[in-house]
This record gives sequence, structure tokens and C-alpha cells, in this order.
Amino acid sequence: MRSLPSPLALPLLALSLLALTAACSARPSGTAPVTAPTAASSPWIDEAQLDAALRPALVDEQVPGLSVALLRRNEVRFYHRGHARDGGAAPDEHTPFAVGSITKVFTATLLAAMIEAGEVQADATVQSLLPPAMRVPRGDNGEITLVHLATHRAGLPRMPPAFTPADGEDPYASFTADALATSLAATTLTAAPGARWAYSNYGAGLLGFALAQRSGRPYPEALRVKVLAPLGLDETTATLDAALEARRAQDHDPTGTPVRPWRFDALAGAGAVQSTAADLARFLAVQLQPSGPLAATVERTQTLVADTDEPGHRMGLGWIALPEEHCLFHNGQTGGASAAVAFDRERGVAAAVLMNQSSELHTATVLNLLHVLRGEPVRTPRRTGDDAVSLTDAQRAALVGTYRIAPTFALTIRTSPAGRLLVQATGQRALPCAATAPDRLVIRGVDASITFTLGPDGRATAATLHQGGHDMPAPREP
Repeated sequence: MRSLPSPLALPLLALSLLALTAACSARPSGTAPVTAPTAASSPWIDEAQLDAALRPALVDEQVPGLSVALLRRNEVRFYHRGHARDGGAAPDEHTPFAVGSITKVFTATLLAAMIEAGEVQADATVQSLLPPAMRVPRGDNGEITLVHLATHRAGLPRMPPAFTPADGEDPYASFTADALATSLAATTLTAAPGARWAYSNYGAGLLGFALAQRSGRPYPEALRVKVLAPLGLDETTATLDAALEARRAQDHDPTGTPVRPWRFDALAGAGAVQSTAADLARFLAVQLQPSGPLAATVERTQTLVADTDEPGHRMGLGWIALPEEHCLFHNGQTGGASAAVAFDRERGVAAAVLMNQSSELHTATVLNLLHVLRGEPVRTPRRTGDDAVSLTDAQRAALVGTYRIAPTFALTIRTSPAGRLLVQATGQRALPCAATAPDRLVIRGVDASITFTLGPDGRATAATLHQGGHDMPAPREP
């Protein structure tokens, strides 16, 4: 199975939702919500194949716990493994998990709902929804539209220029409306609006912020009123409060260490949503058979309107089409959780997986679950470092040290007691690495790598961090 980078990945300089190569009218909110699928009574799941699909995440990556929803037509089944909180019970279909960049699908659905309700125009510019003091950059051929943002074609960089987390373990919490305004003023477009696809957390967050401005409500409330409530998604929220924290799955970083959940402010539309297997099953059911108050909205989100950077791959509003997998798809990853959803409308099957660890196998897992539903063979996923090479003790020692990218930000390479190479960015937890050459490390759980400049004696004199399309040189400290 071809490995697909996650749109929402653990940060080094910051949470960087990384590029995925791959991947209708609103009714009044008082209209009856969509009917949930019923629990399946027929044995339509091959349990051995299901175990094979889940084994890489549970065994290879040792994800502490996960919840799965599988849909076939009007039936749904839930499967749960491990534990929701360390030493506690297994998760169930009502256990909340962070869904990371799947939030972008909800934000795009909010856009579609507001278009269908006549609250915004499909070709509206972002600038027309924002306060005059917020100046959106524009290209020579025109302005950024809302659809540009929903399809990653705005020409915005992956992250805002003013994104400087106050807390490396909770990087989005300190990015406020003021920081967004500062970023907009400092942004230089990487391409003309509409000209090129480039995955952008910045753009998705800006879309959520702009729609909230037009609705007159904070993003979590606008999403609840216009999307979540009409669809009957009572266990889905973009607000992380004390009550939710008490019952949600405990987050873990790629090493299995418990970590705090991420909080969002101005960029909530990029990754703030928490949901459950039961609610994602309901959400996928309406994707398979659009009905109810948001039927036309759902149809609008699924209509493919833009190319991606992968030949043959296209996007709807939020959804990414994976033609070789015959599905629409999105995934998400925070510093301590992973999720993915996919559906094949033609064959009437859909799957969702929620993990309480930052895992790079969420995409492969959900696609394998679709294979199980369709009676296809489960494929072996590729992981970062599958082409790793063994280094000698001397080669590992030659890389150990601190490499400074900026006055307040450095990467430290060290070895664990077991001799495994680790990288730790300033203010963040250490992450495991794998060597693909004596002068190159890939970082597990992050779509990032480090190359080293080796001196005549074989000792590294400098490093370059490659992440999100950027190359960041870092001389070694004495």
C-alpha cells in the first residue's frame, strides 16, 4: 500500500499539517436530523481480515487504543481495542478522540451549508467576510476566494508567518485573531490564487475564521448550529472543555508517552474538532446516502472541483478523492491522536478509525478497512524508515549533538539507553528516528527528515531539517 502523508502531523517548528498526496441546500436547523445507521446483525465482517488491518497500528506501533466504525449500506459495526486511558477500560463508540485535520471536512461542510443557505456566495472573496483591518494578500490575477481555501489553492504557505507557539506541546493555543491579522499582513503568496494546489493549515484555519465572522458566532458555535446539530452529531464539538477532557481518550505521542490535547483559537477550522466513532458513523452514513436537512450541502462537498498535486487526484470541498482506492477521504493527526475516514459511495461502504496516539498508520488502516468491507486483500503498509539502514556505534555518535536553526530553536540528536537515535526540538518531546543513510535521518510520526554535513573525520558539522517543503539549515553547536 502506498504510504500517504498525513494532513495533520506532529510539529517540529510547529504543528505542520502536511500535504496529502492523496486523497447541495441547507434546511432550517429545526428540521429532523439524519437517521443514524442501525447496528448490523449479519456477520458481514471477516474477523481475521479485520485483525490483519488493525495489527500494524496495534502491534507495530503499539497504539494504546482505537475505535473503528464500519458501514455497509444501512448497517454499522463498531470495534474497539486497547484502552481509552492508561490502565483504564477500552474505548467505546461514545469515547471522544481528537480528529485533527478531519476538521477541514467539517469546515468545508460549514462553507457549503452557508452557500446553500444564501449566507455567502460560492465565489465570495475571503476579504469580503473579514474586518477591514485584516488585509488578505492578493495575487496579480485576483483575490483569494472561500473555495480556494476549501480546496488548498489559495497560494498561502502551509503555516502563517506569525506562527510562533508559546508552548511547543500545545502549539495552536496561542495563535489568536491578532496573530492572524499580523500573519495576513506579512504573507507573500506562494502562487496566484487558484493556480496551484498546496496543503495549508493556514488556509483552512482562515476559512473557519472568515465563516465565523460572517455568521456572527465563534467557529465552534457556528459549526454546531449550521452543521453538527442538523446532522444530529451530538458528540462532535470544536470546543475542548473540562467536561470533554474528563471523558475523552488520553492522547499519546509517537513514543507512547501521554501528552496534553491541543487547543485552538483563530485556526480552529484547521484542526479543533473532537468526535466519536458513533458520530463519525452517522456523518459517513449521510455521505453514502445524502438525505435530511443538509443533503444538498453534502452533495456540494463531494463534487470534485479542483486538482491536487498528485496526477489524477482531485478535491471536493474538504474531501480528497483517491481514485486508486475508489473513495473520498481525509485524515488527521495531532501531537497525541490520529484519525481517518473514507467512503466508497458506489459500493456503499465506509470506515472510520480513531487512535489515541500520533500514528503514521491511520491512513493505511482506514484504507485497509475499506478493503475488508469490499472483500479485497489487506495490504502491508509502508512506514517511515522501512528502508532504514543499520548504523555503527561510531556513525550514530557522529550525529549526536545540538544543531541550532534559530536563536531560540534547536534540534538535539541523542541516543536512547537502548541505542536508538532520537531527535528533540526546543520545547518539544523527543521523537524516534531511523537512518536511511549515514548522513540522513527520517523522523517517525512526522513527515520530516534531517540531512547532515559530515566532516573529513565523519563527524557531523551541520544539519538541515526538511519539513513542509522548507529546508532549514542548522550549524552544529561546539
